[in-house]
Order: sequence, then C-alpha cells, then structure tokens
Amino acid sequence: MISLHLSEEEITDLEEALDSPEVCERAKKKLLVITMQHEGATHGFIARCLLISAGTLTSYLKEYRDGGLPAVVEKRYYKQCSSLAPFLSCIKCSFKAFPVANAKEAVARIAAMAGVTLSESQVRRVMKKMGMSLKKCANMPTKADPQLRLEFYTTELKPRLQQAIQG
Repeated sequence: MISLHLSEEEITDLEEALDSPEVCERAKKKLLVITMQHEGATHGFIARCLLISAGTLTSYLKEYRDGGLPAVVEKRYYKQCSSLAPFLSCIKCSFKAFPVANAKEAVARIAAMAGVTLSESQVRRVMKKMGMSLKKCANMPTKADPQLRLEFYTTELKPRLQQAIQG
C-alpha cells in the first residue's frame, strides 16, 4: 500500500490543477486519486468511487511519487499529425489568392508547395477542413435566345469583367 505525505504547497498545486480547464479529464481523475489518498480514504473506497482497479490506483500513486505533478498532468497519448500541418496556412493563403479550378489542380499545387502527394479525395477533405469547397460552374442555357445572350454579354458581363481586371 502506497502512502503519500503531501506538503501544503503540493496540496494547493493539486487543487489548482483540478480547477484548471487545460488539464484533461484523465489527469483530473489521477489528481482526485492522489487527493483522496492524502485525505485518508482507503484504496478500496477510492477504487470503488472512481470505478478503477486497485492496480490502476497504485500506478497513479506511483506516477505521482516518482514524477510529481508534472508527470501526472503531462499528456503522453499518441495523436496522429498530418504531414501537411506545417504548410496549411501557406496552402490556404495560396488557394485564397489564386483559387483552383478542380481537385487535380489542387493536388498539383500542394505537391509543388509542400512536396506531399495526396489523392484528390484527400485534397477535398483538407480543403473542407480549411473551410473551402470546390464549386462547379454552371453552364449557360443553350436554348436561350442568341440575341438576348449577346445583349447580356455586351451590356452586363463584359463591363463587369473589365472592372474585375482593373481591380
């Protein structure tokens, strides 16, 4: 049976860590075990209250005894990281400045910028994560009156294109 004797400073550090929103729930459970053990609760009572095994309880106490509060609060859990993570902001700026027409063009640009080759579906997923999406252009109706199309082109579309070119 492991018994911990904590100083007043260690107790206040434990209480602050329990109240901190940055500490994950798993670490808070460990801190609760340490606090309850310091208060004099038996190991069996702590294990029943927190729904953990006696071995887990012992390992939590040993972890605190050997490494202190930093060892208990440290996140050591594996989380996958994208190979594009360092380049996401550059890619997003590039796509905002010069939008891509399709996923193939996005694949080519990402390969040139980051040196990472992705499939088209992966690129679509990355773009969606960045808050972007590929838009399809709609076709002009073919059965429309040719005279109306010409008027629309000359009176509305062409001036707007000229404005866009000039900025």
